[in-house]
Amino acid sequence: MGSGKTTVGGILAKRLNRLFVDTDLVIEGQHGPIPQIVADHGWDTFRSMELKMAKQLSQRAGLVISTGGRLMLNPECAAYLEPVSDVVWLKATSEAIVDRILNAPDADPSKRPLLVSGDESPQEVIEKLLQERDVLYSRYEVVDTSPLNPREVADAVLDMLGFKDV
Repeated sequence: MGSGKTTVGGILAKRLNRLFVDTDLVIEGQHGPIPQIVADHGWDTFRSMELKMAKQLSQRAGLVISTGGRLMLNPECAAYLEPVSDVVWLKATSEAIVDRILNAPDADPSKRPLLVSGDESPQEVIEKLLQERDVLYSRYEVVDTSPLNPREVADAVLDMLGFKDV
């Protein structure tokens, strides 16, 4: 959340001339807003939708995929996508994430169910999420997006994956 997955994914897809898929946007297109899915049916239902999406995407080649923040932490989802994908973790500091989520021109924290479900501040929620995910995500290649603009992040990902002059 707030690391730049959707923005950078779109840039990468355009530069690589590939189709871009944002799993959260596809799920929302099929089932409605994620906060509503979670409110009506719970996180388990949403996670099942993510698993179905991972299975479907694993059957397609040549995609740039932006996954929801927890999708690759699910071992079943990872088992579908890791063998057929180059996975890169776009990491950011909690300060950068909170700033992006709350201060971006199109910011709408209400679309972030993890931020609005509890008594903790957005900063506290993000710090907890980063602590939980750090160990699990550390198995992937990483680009720190905190000090970079989206084009610089895309450049770093392309360099990391060995794409030259793209």
